[in-house]
Parts: sequence; structure tokens; C-alpha cells
Amino acid sequence: MSSATDSGPDFEVRALAMARAIHDPLGLQGASMVMGKERDGIFIDDGSINAYEFTVSPLKAKAVKDGEKLHELLRMLGGRPENRYKTLSGWLVTESEPTAEQRDAIRRIAADGETIHIISYQVLRARLCDVERYLGCRGRAPFGSISYVEHHASVDINPKFHDQSSEALDVRTLVERIASGDRALLVGEFGVGKSHALKELYEVLRKRYFKQPTQRPFPVHINLRDCAGLRSPSEVLRRHAEEIGFADERGLVSAWRAGACALLLDGFDEVIPSRWLGAVTTLKQVRWEALSPVRRLIREAPSHMGVIVAGRGHYFSSSDEMREVLGLQGSDVLRLRDFDLQQANELLAASGSEAVLPDWLPTKPLLLVHLLKAGVLGGVSEIHSDLDPADAWRQLLRMICDREANIYASVPPSTIQSLLQRLATVARSKGDAIASLAREDLERVFVDVSGRSTDEEVLQLLMRLPGLAVAADSGFGEVRVFADEDLADTAYGEDLAAYLSSPFQGHPLCEAATWSDAAGNLAIEVCASALSEAAIAPRQVLAACDHRMNHHLSDAILMDSVRVADELEAEPDTRSYLVEGVLLRELSVSPDSRVVARTHLRDSLIDNLDLTYVDSADQCPMIERCLIERVDGVSQLPNSLSKKLLGSSI
Repeated sequence: MSSATDSGPDFEVRALAMARAIHDPLGLQGASMVMGKERDGIFIDDGSINAYEFTVSPLKAKAVKDGEKLHELLRMLGGRPENRYKTLSGWLVTESEPTAEQRDAIRRIAADGETIHIISYQVLRARLCDVERYLGCRGRAPFGSISYVEHHASVDINPKFHDQSSEALDVRTLVERIASGDRALLVGEFGVGKSHALKELYEVLRKRYFKQPTQRPFPVHINLRDCAGLRSPSEVLRRHAEEIGFADERGLVSAWRAGACALLLDGFDEVIPSRWLGAVTTLKQVRWEALSPVRRLIREAPSHMGVIVAGRGHYFSSSDEMREVLGLQGSDVLRLRDFDLQQANELLAASGSEAVLPDWLPTKPLLLVHLLKAGVLGGVSEIHSDLDPADAWRQLLRMICDREANIYASVPPSTIQSLLQRLATVARSKGDAIASLAREDLERVFVDVSGRSTDEEVLQLLMRLPGLAVAADSGFGEVRVFADEDLADTAYGEDLAAYLSSPFQGHPLCEAATWSDAAGNLAIEVCASALSEAAIAPRQVLAACDHRMNHHLSDAILMDSVRVADELEAEPDTRSYLVEGVLLRELSVSPDSRVVARTHLRDSLIDNLDLTYVDSADQCPMIERCLIERVDGVSQLPNSLSKKLLGSSI
């Protein structure tokens, strides 16, 4: 955007865009030559004619010259028969507030029978959209699906944005780039603070706007999860206005058309369905169509408008697809990471904690704040650092359940842990490991797990279950999400172990999976650890795999079970398994992957296929019609392995 030192032509471009957005949203009219003179803007519709002149000069002589041009033009247009019943208005727009001499000069010219106004650019913008009212409404509405600041008022740790060179940018540097018209993607895993970061950008842009409202864009922050199923940019902006209680939705659309704002779009991954049927090419089409209004919102905005879009990057098969689907080809991809050591220490110091963080614990802002609130961060420091991450996470899960059980004498720790395990499975059934859990989900799971109905004490327990955070948009505070994806994976791994211990009836995982994401390495290792602790033989896991195949359940649960069998070093027989339509973040193939080697993967997505330790093609599963983002361990596929990737693309 322009600054106080911008030249006249640049101001005229901005002012003309503003006038066009008010009178001609389709952009069919504008500057033209009439009567041998250049006119800054003429807008004619069925009922009115509006003519504009723009000036950066504070001189009376310039106002007189432009006023006379408007007077001459309006008189000529008003004299035409087709304009007989149209209202005619002239507008002289000054960059700064008009002087008393300029106002007096225009008043004298208008006294000759034509309607001519002199206004500042700020007044013109106010005609476009009531920015102050919008910002007031936006500030009172939720930002994103969850924010770690919601849970800890003393937290004020500045986010760091890392570009492709790994250089860290602070909030103010990124704000300057957005305000200057740059466009960027912001990606990061759940819990690293993407929504918090976009809110910080919003606040700095808001304050920056109020310092120079005539030269600077105001921020429009949209929660994209509210926009699923919409078809056009106008629908997105109208839905956003409705969600925050802003009545002038038309003005917001006009401000976007004029390029008077900067767009902050949070949660592109929350618009995309997580479950699909059919080939991976169909899923790419689903993503393309689902994000069509967001793509148009970005592409149809004026080129000088700054845009930043945030979400979890792994929802796309590649960065190139992400840029293409969102209409941001050539834009930077910025990343938010877990807190670095300095940020983590700042958080602990601000909270009065003397805890020492173990190496296995990720420094995600949301997780750290949740553990601080739960009062277990000091205990986490005592978990032995030599443990495998899976065993350490299992200890953490037991620790937070034990602490909660001390508050509710009638509910043992095992029941609390069983609740969290089953809730992790319910979240996955909604298509995401950290999907929202409503109060009804919590109550239903409690009845299933305990066999008891809920009473007042139980309701209190459910509303404050450890490991679950309050969603920022939860209305009366009755919607929960897991505070960390690793914690959700740990709980799911424990529930998967409960299923594999008795895989034939009575457990929700006996049914077909309603989700596509196969579990990550942590969940698989947690499951194997729990089964080993319970002395469950590897053959039992193979029996569960056989049972699913016999019932034609070729889903993500089967893929998880196959990998658990390999983790337990099961001895496979001649039986093979078919898995279809799953998404694997990572698939490592080695001589020890004997059950995976007998698996046929079809129509699936694999983010990373690791073939580093493959000695022969017999150790690799058949991978048919799959989309593979990356292959590690080989510079070129030998023919023997190429035959295993039948119809797949890398």
C-alpha cells in the first residue's frame, strides 16, 4: 500500500479503485476522455451519474480547476436526453482533509446549479465500508479454532516465521510485507500457534491502520472453517460478516474489490474433506473444488492487496499443489515451528515454573500451556529421558490421568484413561486426530466405557478432562479438542491396543474406519508397547488382520494393525492384505517389515516412502495407483522396485 510520501498517480489509482468499488463493483467503468479532457472517473448506471476528480494538492487553485472540470462535465451529461431523470453528483477527493479555502471554492462553483462535493480520501473510504465498526465486531469474535493464549493470560510470546532459507521473521517484519502487497502461505502442525500468530498479525495491522487510515489497509481476518460449501468470494465475505455480527456485508465486499484491506485467511485445511472414496486423483479434485471460493477470493483481489493464508500443509500432496489450489503460485511458504529453547524458557518464566523440559517432549505452545495449567509439567521433567518416546508418552498419559483422579474420588485413573483413549478414536472417526469433540460425544463415550449414566460430578469431570483443550469457538465452552496431536496419537495407540487384544466384537474399531489417515509412528509404537506389556502375542495381531480381511475391511485400521504386527516382529504366513484409500505420512520398508511386505496398497497417498534399507523387491509391498510425494534411500528406482509401484506416480 502507499505511504504518506506516495506520488499523485499512486493516490489516484487507489482512489479510483475505491470509487469503482462503490459505484461499479464489476469494474466496467472508470477513467476516460470526455470533451477533450481526461476525467479521473465517471460511473453511470440506470439512476445516477457520479463523476470524480482526485488530487493530492492542498492549493485552492487546484480545487477551482478540478471543480470547474466537474461542473462542465455534469452540465454536458445532464443535457443529454437519456440522462434526463438521473441524479448527477460530482466528487472532488483530496488525499488529506480539504482546506477551508478549497471547501469555499467548491461551494461557490456548486452554487451554479450542479451538485459537487469535496471530501477527503478517508471519507471516501468510509462511504465504501465502516471500517471502525468492522474492526470492533471482528475483535469480539473468535480467531481460529483454538489459541493457546485462551488458556493462559500471562503468555505473550512473539511468534517466529521461518522462510525457505530458515531465516526467522518477526511479526512486524511480516506485517510490513503484507501491508506492501506481499502474499504468503503460513503452514505448521497443530498446536504451534498458527491461529495465535494470525491474530498477532491482525492486531499489528489494526493498530497500523488507525495511525494512518488514508494510506494503510485494514485487516480482514476470516476463519475459513465457516466457509465450507460456499461458492464465490462474495459468499465468503458475507458469511464472514454474518459470523462476526457486522451488518454492512456489501461494504465489506466493496472494500475487498477496492483493495482497501489485507486478507488474513485462517484454516485452509478445515475446508477440505478428510475422508474420500476412490482414486487419489479424485481427492486432488475434491481439494480443488472445495477451495474454489478461497482461490477466487485471492485471485480476484487487486494485485496490490496483501494476503496470508494459514493451515496445515500436509493436507496437500505437495507445496506446488498447495500454491496452485490456493491461487498463490510464486508466493513464499512460511513455517511456524515448535517453540525454540528461548521461547519455551520465556513461557516457563512467565508462568513461574522451574520445570526442565525433557528431550522427548515437543515444545508446542498449546501443549506446554496445557501441561502448565494441568499442573503436571514439573512431573513430566522427572520422566526418565532414556525411555523411548512411546514409553515416555505412555507415562505422561498415565500421569495426567492419575492427577485428575485425585480430584474425583468416584472415578479411577483407569476410567479416565479409557475415556481419553476412546475419545481419540471418536476424533479420528470425524476425519482428524484433533477433531472437535462435543459434549454429547463426551457423555456417550463415558456411558460406553463405564456403563454408568452421567451425574453432576461426572459432567464436571468430562468438561475438564485432562489432555483436552477448550475450542475458542465453543460457544458456552462445551467443545473440546486434544491439546496436542502426539497426545491424541498416544491415546489412540492405547485404544488400538485394546481393540487388538480382543478384535472380534465389542470395540468401535471392529467396524469399518470412517477416516482415511493411517496412524503415525508414535501411535503404532505406543500400541506395540501396550500389547507387549499386556503379554499379547504377535499372532493375535495377525488374527485381527485376518479378521478384517475376511470382512472386506481394507481400511486405515487394517494398515495400522499390519504395522503393529511388524513392530512386534510377527512371523507372517502366506496370507496377504489389501489396503485401499488411506493416507500414510510415512512408510518405512526394511527387511523387518515382513507383514507390510505382504500388503497391497491401492489408491492411496504416501507422503514419504523410505526404501533406505530395502535389499530386494520382495521386501517392498505392492503399491498400485498411489501418489507418492517423496522417496528416500534410492536415487533411481531399479526395475525390480519399479514393478512394485504399478501405476503409481512420484
